[in-house]
Amino acid sequence: MNHANPQPDIEAPGKVYAEHDDLSRSDYLEAVASDNGVTLEAVLSVADLMGEDEEFDGLVTFIEDHIGQLVAAFGETA
Repeated sequence: MNHANPQPDIEAPGKVYAEHDDLSRSDYLEAVASDNGVTLEAVLSVADLMGEDEEFDGLVTFIEDHIGQLVAAFGETA
């Protein structure tokens, strides 16, 4: 599943997550965590710092670029 595509639609934010095959923001963030082998806590921490407008680009790029540091800080998924 590719999560790094279009920018969020301010008019209908729920629609954006549905376009990425996820039912909600929390489902999307859980998928990002699972796809990258990091905890949901790690993804939520980064997402909160970056803001929702970066969830389909900056968030994914940051997590991919910093997996080692995130695993060291938060642990990895089972």
